[in-house]
Amino acid sequence: MTATATIERFDALTADPDTVHAIIERDGVVILEGLLSAEVVSRVNDEVGAVLDDADPDAELFNPIMKAFHGPCTKQVTSACAISPTFATEVMCHPLLLALCDRILLPSCARYQLNLGHLLQRGPGADEQLLHRDEAVWSDVPKPAPELQMATVIAFVDFTRENGGTRILPGSHGWPDRRQSPAEQFAQPPPKAEQIAYAEMPAGSAVVYLGGTIHAGGSNTTEIPRRGAHLSYCLGWLRTEENNYLAVPPRHRGQAPPPGAGTARLCRSRQHPARRWLSRYGAYARPDRAPRARRALTSAAAQVSQNRGRLCTSACPQHQWFAQELGGSDQVPPDRHAIL
Repeated sequence: MTATATIERFDALTADPDTVHAIIERDGVVILEGLLSAEVVSRVNDEVGAVLDDADPDAELFNPIMKAFHGPCTKQVTSACAISPTFATEVMCHPLLLALCDRILLPSCARYQLNLGHLLQRGPGADEQLLHRDEAVWSDVPKPAPELQMATVIAFVDFTRENGGTRILPGSHGWPDRRQSPAEQFAQPPPKAEQIAYAEMPAGSAVVYLGGTIHAGGSNTTEIPRRGAHLSYCLGWLRTEENNYLAVPPRHRGQAPPPGAGTARLCRSRQHPARRWLSRYGAYARPDRAPRARRALTSAAAQVSQNRGRLCTSACPQHQWFAQELGGSDQVPPDRHAIL
């Protein structure tokens, strides 16, 4: 058998977030073994079982491309945190996952948010999924850009190569083609077999990767469905793939036990003042829109003194990135900017 790439593994109970983050920066991916206890895995499986049983893998989706992307043997159920209270409070808000988000996403936004949390059950006969980068959904973001997303696939049964364990290309977050459009990326030659790693891991473990790391679901050649959850977080100024304002009922945000405070925080967004013009103009910095962008940035700077939120104490990478996009630093708000 051809040798394959490998993914560095950590015991989630003892892992140091800084060490895990360093490996994610280097490889674009890690496996966290034992992220969830057997009791949490069992509770989530009990809470989502009936919904997954009733799901139709051949159901119409909003886009035929997405239907082909998942394939006819995969059951997909969106808004897992609205179905499973345990998922909302003990999976989505797991301290280690949020600690990694703090390191990967928080340098580039006022606050990160839940992008999506859905259940994916790859049934017997499921084919290999198309290799892709999750960040392609934000294809209009200018390149280079800060990290937009941290994603995970969490195993609720044992993942093996045979039952469709996630395929990952370690190091692909640093490949030059990441700066190309999604269409150009898909036109690249397929990777070599030895570049592909398989996220084989016991139930309760998670493979964590960046939005720029190439990956895909594997083929299921067994008779047992492979149940997992795809959970991802993104920068707070991005539009999310799932509308979590509607998908997550208020009872899961406001009446959850103490860990659920994170549920409320992840399911609503706040923007940097410097990003507010995105909503007004609907596009990123372009030469024809630069004057309006500069006016918006100047206005944001003027609002800092009036803002009641807390203030950063160091230069903001977000503003540094804006300065680069706008072609100069003279119009960027001061270092001490408001976080709404």
